[in-house]
Amino acid sequence: MGASQWLMRHSATLSNVPADCASREVELKLLLSPSDVDTFRTAVTTRLAPHKPLPGVSRLHTTYFDTPDLFLRRQGLELRVRKQGGRWTETVKTIESSGRGFGLHDRGEWEAHIDSAEPDLAALRMRIEPDARPALILAEPGLAQRLVPVFDVVVRRSLWQLSPPEGTRIELTLDEGELRCGAAREPICEVEFELKAGAPAALFDAALLLQDDVPLRIGRLGKADRGYALLAGRTHGSRATMTTTTTTTTTARVTSAQPVLFARDVTVEQGFQAIIENCSAHAFGNEAGVMRGTDPESVHQMRVGIRRLRSALRLFSPIIPTPALLGGELRWLSAALGAARDAEVLAGETLPALTADSDLDSDSDSDRTAAVQWTSLLQTASLSADTYRSRAAHALASPRYARLTLGLAAWLGCESWQSSSGKRARKALQQPLHALARGAVMRLHRKLRDTGKRLARATPEQRHRVRIAAKRLRYAIDSFQSLYPSKATHRYVRRLGKLQDALGQLNDAQVAGRLLHDFVQKEQELEHSVQSVVRQLDRRSDLAEPELLRCWKAFRRAELP
Repeated sequence: MGASQWLMRHSATLSNVPADCASREVELKLLLSPSDVDTFRTAVTTRLAPHKPLPGVSRLHTTYFDTPDLFLRRQGLELRVRKQGGRWTETVKTIESSGRGFGLHDRGEWEAHIDSAEPDLAALRMRIEPDARPALILAEPGLAQRLVPVFDVVVRRSLWQLSPPEGTRIELTLDEGELRCGAAREPICEVEFELKAGAPAALFDAALLLQDDVPLRIGRLGKADRGYALLAGRTHGSRATMTTTTTTTTTARVTSAQPVLFARDVTVEQGFQAIIENCSAHAFGNEAGVMRGTDPESVHQMRVGIRRLRSALRLFSPIIPTPALLGGELRWLSAALGAARDAEVLAGETLPALTADSDLDSDSDSDRTAAVQWTSLLQTASLSADTYRSRAAHALASPRYARLTLGLAAWLGCESWQSSSGKRARKALQQPLHALARGAVMRLHRKLRDTGKRLARATPEQRHRVRIAAKRLRYAIDSFQSLYPSKATHRYVRRLGKLQDALGQLNDAQVAGRLLHDFVQKEQELEHSVQSVVRQLDRRSDLAEPELLRCWKAFRRAELP
């Protein structure tokens, strides 16, 4: 779709943000590689037809303020003073965002022009409704005297004005610079599409047009979020406390699944939005850890998050069909993460556990040779894990991944799935979620019981199908758990979890055998060690199978909550 098509599409867009809405900020944040800046500038001119081909350029120095104990942050506010030219502007924003984790930030924003670099809280309060929570927080006694600078943002900003017809106006900015917190530095190269008037879908459409020429990544954290993260690293004694200038990045933390809590009267539509947001936050919250970290748990949790997301989309597919292209791309991403996870489990868990059970301390020549071969096998497995981890990181850094995440954000964040639903589906969206949840869990429960009927004589492939059925049931129960009585649910989940653990142990052995076979194909000298490992794995599997059958029998006696 070219720029003219984009302009035509939005000629009939309903205006969701009035042009005079000064207290609401709706923007889409994206990240750009510094090496792609020139391509980005060209794409803006050719794809989006801005008012002027050359942007306005300015230098911005912004200082964020808070108390030493971060009172404003804890109260959900961000306070900054920005200098542009010889003029100061102070701004307060709410931290809460209704963009549902898809890069779309929709929050309160108030600003006032002031005469110095120090915040003037009285001037800000005049711009806010007196009874509004931000005004009450800024009126806290003694707050102004306790404010201190906490970090700075210094950028060179390029700005374009985009105006499709019929009331849609977008301000596009490119910021190049850095975050500064003491001696710590973090580079900034990000793009913002800010909606001045019109529908939020226009922001995604504009970004997707540019995506044809340059990869733009979803920016899930704002500058203030990154600044506070940099401050936390400095406070906890990271390398940012060095007296010399240090370039660093914010810590890539592992993000685990969080509970999804529902009121009893929640609708299918509300449930879909909450579950998909939860799964997305789980999966993509580990993006930085996979790309820049070394913790195997980052890959594990991102893979689980993507599986949960795919499972959730499957649960709702009778009402909300997932676009075929999107489903295919999520499978691609899951496969890339799965290969890395399998390799890391072999190198970091399976083989070390066997090492602990091996007698490698003998002084005989044959045992010394075996020990050398074993060490070589461990090194090969470690290198393989590093290789697959690097491939996963490259997948996340690819234009394909950028298109996937932006396309997913556009479909989910702007609720495009609603407009494509038929009349019957739209009616179903307003029905109680608990009815859909009950039916879905019952179907998955029956599917698992049917799939596992011949588990005692199952082949590895058949056991794998049982394992997948158990995972899908578990993901569904986790999503809907707050709708069911807690004690009954915990008993059921406990038995299901033990079954999953037993299936997982056998699956790990099966995957390990496949990967070890690949090692031998490339390095024949590893054959003796691999054969030894396979024999140990086979013995462990033989011991694990009776436990699997015990867990299966216990699960079959479990009653749905």
